Amino acid sequence: MSDLAAFELTVGRISDAAEHSASALEVDRSLQSAAFNWALSLEKLSNRPAAIAAWKAYLALDSASGWAAEAHQHLARLSVIRSSWNDDRLLLTAGADPATIQRLVAKYPQHARTRIQNVLLPRWAESGDPADLALMQTMAAVRAADDPYLADVVANAGSRRLDLRDGFRAFKAACQAEDNADLEAARSHFTEAATIFGRHGSPLQYASAVYAASDAFFAGRAEGVLEQLQAIEDRLRAEGERYPSMKAETAWVRALVLMRGGRHYEAVDAFEAAMKAARRSGETENEVALGDLLATELEMIGDPTDSEEYRLAALRRSDEIHEDPERMYVAFAETAFSALRGGRPRVALAFIESQAAIARELKDPQRIAWTEGQRGLGLLQLGRLAEAESAVAAARQQALLISSEGSRDWALADIDYTAGRLHMLQARPDRAVTAFTSSLRIWDRYGWRLHTANGYAARAEAHLATADRRAAESDYRAGIGEMEKQRADLEPNMRVAYFERSDRLFQGLIGLLAEDGRPDEALSIVERKRARVMLEQIAAERSGAVPLDAGAIAAAVRGKTAILEIALLERSLELWLVANGRIVHARVALPAKDVEAAVARHLTAIAADDEAGVRREGRWLYDRLIAPVAGALAPDADLVIVPDGVLQAFPFATLVTPDGVYLIERHPLAATPSASVFFQAPAASAGDSLLAVAQPSPEGLKPLRSVLAEARNIAATYPRGRLHVGREITPAAFLDSAGVAGYVHFAGHARTDMARPARSALLFQSGGEQPAELTAREIGASRLPAHPLVVLAACSTGRGSARSNEGADSLATAFLQAGARGVVATLWDVDDASAARLFRAVHDNLRRNERPSDALRDAQRAFIHSQTPADRRPSLWASTALFGTQ
Repeated sequence: MSDLAAFELTVGRISDAAEHSASALEVDRSLQSAAFNWALSLEKLSNRPAAIAAWKAYLALDSASGWAAEAHQHLARLSVIRSSWNDDRLLLTAGADPATIQRLVAKYPQHARTRIQNVLLPRWAESGDPADLALMQTMAAVRAADDPYLADVVANAGSRRLDLRDGFRAFKAACQAEDNADLEAARSHFTEAATIFGRHGSPLQYASAVYAASDAFFAGRAEGVLEQLQAIEDRLRAEGERYPSMKAETAWVRALVLMRGGRHYEAVDAFEAAMKAARRSGETENEVALGDLLATELEMIGDPTDSEEYRLAALRRSDEIHEDPERMYVAFAETAFSALRGGRPRVALAFIESQAAIARELKDPQRIAWTEGQRGLGLLQLGRLAEAESAVAAARQQALLISSEGSRDWALADIDYTAGRLHMLQARPDRAVTAFTSSLRIWDRYGWRLHTANGYAARAEAHLATADRRAAESDYRAGIGEMEKQRADLEPNMRVAYFERSDRLFQGLIGLLAEDGRPDEALSIVERKRARVMLEQIAAERSGAVPLDAGAIAAAVRGKTAILEIALLERSLELWLVANGRIVHARVALPAKDVEAAVARHLTAIAADDEAGVRREGRWLYDRLIAPVAGALAPDADLVIVPDGVLQAFPFATLVTPDGVYLIERHPLAATPSASVFFQAPAASAGDSLLAVAQPSPEGLKPLRSVLAEARNIAATYPRGRLHVGREITPAAFLDSAGVAGYVHFAGHARTDMARPARSALLFQSGGEQPAELTAREIGASRLPAHPLVVLAACSTGRGSARSNEGADSLATAFLQAGARGVVATLWDVDDASAARLFRAVHDNLRRNERPSDALRDAQRAFIHSQTPADRRPSLWASTALFGTQ
């Protein structure tokens, strides 16, 4: 485990390295390498307090080695006493040296603004001391080039001090109320201040109005807050957005309201707008804090790898600028929640301890309550139930001390959710139902939709444990409805990742319905979750494309076609075969992890050209995936498979039937993301035109000697074939040409990025130092109006991260999303010369008017029965599969 952590540190997987080194230390506290990796990981994660403690713990184990010398260097660097805003603000006094004022305002731009707003202006309004006015004028002048807000506030106050005095008094009272966590009083005072400042033309009206809206939201008065914020933004826009700091503050609060309300796409837009405005205003502190919050939102709906990059950057900058404790508390808390969601409880607890120290220092019951609630979740993940129960009790005790009703309810809802999870692990489902119900009621009362779907899923599982299956079904359906409502707010490329969070709900409902003898309803739910983005893109061209229910699927099946739907559940394998107008269901009592293990063994045997192993594992998988419904499968049926999980990029052709032949020898095969997509996808519209592209030598990559001849021969096969080689075509031109072709053939290099599937790419010669890229994100966002059959003769184009709902996140899937009627793609890397012969055979068969499934099948059968032993290797002929069409 410690060695794994060391490797992860070298490749930049810092959070994983931290979790694994902490796991190793749990087993052996004296393991020096694990202690070193733990300390280094925490330092790279910018958790300075935890890293200091970890380096000290390491040096207690090793005080003399070369590693110890390095540890001393890390510890000395981290332990350097640094000045902070809380220290330096004392230097910003009347009569201070102008150079000192210049330096400190430039170092702490946002803090300087709030000090003028919250402290200096109200004090000067009462005293009229010209020295205080001179100090504010000097401070404001430093910021004027980036944002004239402060200069205008101070200038307005200097000319209308007596008129504004009541406004400053209200503003000061509001700040004091916030310090005392009395958000309702703060809202009232800020509203009064905004009215007074507005009457006399002070820009402080904007800050007052934004803070009033924020306090209303956090006090639980969310109704009308978005309208208030919109009115502020309209006024700022009417003034030419002269004050970017106020734009940032307004968009920030808007983002928080939208995020908690489950309107994620709008929240991302608002966070990005706030960051842009904060950057323009020069307020680094706000830009960094917003980056951390944006990372959390992206993690909820998008690529977790991109999210971690944002978060690590935000943590690093927060540490560099030595953010104040309140801001560091938020940064640590967001990182802890991220670690909990990512299944890294040890990392989470390290951040929770750092934020706990801040909460205790601030003596803030709300922060202490949140921290102890988080601690409970982390301890639950580690199975330390007694400690988790103590943390939940401590959290509840502190939450009851919170004076603001909305903030108190917010904390109690989260605590009740954690308590419900604890009760489930303690085998007390009745109490869990009560706790989850309390959370859901609070979230519903305030319109906080962020965690509602999780709450329904958790309560459904608790209802199941009490044998109340009807209530469980109701909660599963309600949770699915909530997820569908929230995903509708997202742009398509975000919907894919976001809907993955719904899989717990779908799996639970599918299993419940199947167990209750309602397999047709279960099949309808399976289809409801699959390939929704792809189906929505089809619906944009063809009205009425919707998820089909079981009856509609049975009615759509025609002729020799048979649809096999597979669902891998936690405890069972569910199979539906739809053929000849009827549905046959089979349940195999086999956990998904056993299927995953068998698939791994099968793929290992293929990679090793171990034919005996391929046949052994292929037969085992056939008996579980096909045999239970094989009685309803006609001998000459065209088998279309809707796979799940690890089966989404699996070579079904290599399954072995009871009479010892490969499945591909019995049936033409195709895989499709969903039956709804298969039956409702539009047909091709460009006839026999072909676009062939050869990219034999992209910059910096091994030349592919066979692809040029391959593409040239294939282009010559088609009456309307066009060939482009190397720099003759750019990625953009390729997409344009592919959109009007009946067939597309790409021969060249591809890059598969399993961590960031959207960055997987086809590679083109560019003429520069690096190849040009056509990424999966760009492909999926494009449109192919002619709906071509796309042949991707490049390595691993059908392989990608397995999505529970949308299919394998691969280049092949991206082309299906763009509108290709089908994609012939590779499941692993294969020698280009051998693959060239296979793809040429596929095209020869297509030109004989064979369907794509027949064309691929006949090519594969020819290789299986070839006189050349190398051709008979499954690693060659099974490397290619058909996705999306028959």
